[in-house]
Amino acid sequence: MAQTYFIGKGALVTGAGKGIGRAMAIRLANLGAKVFGISRTQADLDNLKREVPSIETRLLDISEWDKTREVVENLGPIDLLVNNAGIIKHIIYSILRDYKRRI
Repeated sequence: MAQTYFIGKGALVTGAGKGIGRAMAIRLANLGAKVFGISRTQADLDNLKREVPSIETRLLDISEWDKTREVVENLGPIDLLVNNAGIIKHIIYSILRDYKRRI
């Protein structure tokens, strides 16, 4: 069952340009999923698309919530989310910025 489970399933992979996200996007595509790969770096998406042409890519910084919602709502059915994008530095920066304002 593991080999056929992903066939025809929609998979959204954030952080698909590098590392674990890239590996997950490629693996899911190889298992038959319809993969939507999101990254904020066009060159990474271009390389991913060259390697696996069936992956649909979207240039997007998911810390931009309104744009993210707009893009995701227009993808079609999503059965699986690999939420791999690293936005922690943005969160830490915001926390530190807000903290500095208070003191």
